[in-house]
Amino acid sequence: PLSSIGGAVVDMSAADGESKPLLQRPGGGERGTTRDAYLDNCKFALMILIGVGHSLQWLLATEDRRTGRLWCGADALDDSSEDGVAPSSAVVPALRALYTWSNAIAIPMFCVVSGRLSRSLVASCRIERGGDDGAAERLRRVFEQLVVPFVTFQALACAVYETSPALRDALAPGGGSQSSSVGDTSGATSGPAAEAAKTFDFWTPHVSWYLAALALWRCVSVVTARMNDVAVWIGALAVGIGVGFTNTGAATGFFLKWGTIWGNFPYFVLGTFVEDEHYRRLRDASGALKLACGTITAVALVVAWCGLSHEVLCFDLWQWEAWKSSPFVHYNQFTVESAVEGVDASPRSLFFAACFRAFTYVYAVVVGVAFLGSLPRVHVPLVTDSGTRTMYGYLVHAPALLALLALNGVFQSAGTGGGLGVLGWLTWGVLAPVAVTEACMTAPVARVFWWLCEPKLGKWVWR
Repeated sequence: PLSSIGGAVVDMSAADGESKPLLQRPGGGERGTTRDAYLDNCKFALMILIGVGHSLQWLLATEDRRTGRLWCGADALDDSSEDGVAPSSAVVPALRALYTWSNAIAIPMFCVVSGRLSRSLVASCRIERGGDDGAAERLRRVFEQLVVPFVTFQALACAVYETSPALRDALAPGGGSQSSSVGDTSGATSGPAAEAAKTFDFWTPHVSWYLAALALWRCVSVVTARMNDVAVWIGALAVGIGVGFTNTGAATGFFLKWGTIWGNFPYFVLGTFVEDEHYRRLRDASGALKLACGTITAVALVVAWCGLSHEVLCFDLWQWEAWKSSPFVHYNQFTVESAVEGVDASPRSLFFAACFRAFTYVYAVVVGVAFLGSLPRVHVPLVTDSGTRTMYGYLVHAPALLALLALNGVFQSAGTGGGLGVLGWLTWGVLAPVAVTEACMTAPVARVFWWLCEPKLGKWVWR
């Protein structure tokens, strides 16, 4: 839960029980409040990784179209490639490794931090901690009487739907002849495809998907607070891995990134289980432990670079898994040799994909916690203060960075001729996103965009 103290948005779930402002409002002071510098440093570092990751994502996609790099293939650094792949700058393999590493831990660790900051909400719904028994009991009944039956009968209906072609045709929107046009808008004059082509697509842009995810997770946590810990973990992992067996993430233009939302749900749950003692151990780690965490981070980066360069790791698969939008039927393409068109729904392929997701959960937690453990606990000028405004960094950095790259012709340069050089990659792939994301978390930007990022509706909406 959030409340306002002295003009600052304050999170009431601070590690030491004190009220700590999460996001500084323009003109708001911090008198009478205490902040956790380490937590702000973590939020700042993760937001910088997200900004760099977005820039590298766009530039690497442009680079792959220019060079013709194959699925799971390595970058060619000269003209000797047997696959006809155009050469890339010498710095591209290292930046691709940086992107793969950051993509694997940035959002998962932000989910863990969000879960940690939602612990007070979970605690308020537990009777043994003085929670509101009436509200929690009503939500429990809603879950048992509505959500569980819905999931059960929806699963049964899907089973019947898949095993009965006649029933599938009968239930198809607009009839069987029109249902075949779903996913192909070319030449469609009626049915869902035509409707999608002629209506305003509000859901496909994914700029602010994390806000919808956090709202949903916090709503669900009100119910999970009434469950025992084992049931919560089984449910979270079942949802996180199980969503990959469905087309939830890919249906209707990746509607609201449902696959990403529920695929990352276990990380949020993990955050709600981080006790104060565990948090303090990480925050107050000794110098030797911080050095060990930094070493793990460096090793992870080197392993990513070597694995991608020698085609042991599949860059495209790791990127898909980081997004968690594509169903497991696409995960059969692990190497260049196995990259084929179409999908593979064989039990072996699906089982392997599910195991891969489970592995990435463990990897993200181990490597991500190591990265956070290497960060300082003390107040760092500019860094710590910016960490109080990560909402602005998250919402403003993408359009600002895209505008900067487009106005400077970066995409055109990256997609034609020999592509970007070493200086261009380092400038637009690393330095520019760091500068832009940092700028978006400064007080002047917060003063300009607070009405968009943190609107106060007041009496216009609330009683």
